[in-house]
Amino acid sequence: MKVFTMLAVAAGASLISSFALAGGKMLDRDHEYRFRRAGGDAIMVVPPDTLTISVGIVRVGADLPATLAALQGSAQDLGQRAQKAFGAQARLQLLHFSVSPTGEKKTETSRNLSASGAIEVPLAAELDYWGRAELLVKAAALAREVEEESKDPKKGVSINLGSPTPLVRNTDGLRAELIRRWVEDARAFAAAAQSAGAPLHLLRCDPPGSVEQRPLGIGGVGLWLRQNCAIDVGK
Repeated sequence: MKVFTMLAVAAGASLISSFALAGGKMLDRDHEYRFRRAGGDAIMVVPPDTLTISVGIVRVGADLPATLAALQGSAQDLGQRAQKAFGAQARLQLLHFSVSPTGEKKTETSRNLSASGAIEVPLAAELDYWGRAELLVKAAALAREVEEESKDPKKGVSINLGSPTPLVRNTDGLRAELIRRWVEDARAFAAAAQSAGAPLHLLRCDPPGSVEQRPLGIGGVGLWLRQNCAIDVGK
């Protein structure tokens, strides 16, 4: 008796449903088809709801309390500039902080104080392709500004902004739909692979893994759900 194990991320594009839902919004069939081809084995493709821009801020100084205060001031200034560029809903979310040697002997008492995180820009459901493109242009302009300022030694700060990345903020909100689609695809596979004398059934499923995502462009995000199940001949 043969047992087959299926993984959600291995479900072929031909088994993916025709439309992708996100907060009641649907990608039209033509766009869904193109995004699914780009996404390969994505179970579902949805419009992004957040644009994230990675941020790294570094201040150097020997007086650590004063350097920390200066770092905080630089972060607050960047947050205000992000809101000016993207709107009041944009937020600078800092997650990591570190203190490290500068690596230069002449400044042995100085330390690098680093803060990192991301600027998060909510994407309105009605925002179209060109609206998203405009946000990317604004992100490039902001990155160029801070890069030029970082070259000025009088500023005493180095700020690095990464490339904008469209994402879905709450992927767990789509978990139920992903599981439904995966089960639908797995059953379709079983129906196509079985024979009249050996019907196949979906058995012994492990708990679903975390939802994974990958940007497929500024208009779509591919979602995956790792799910192991056995398909066995029915008794």
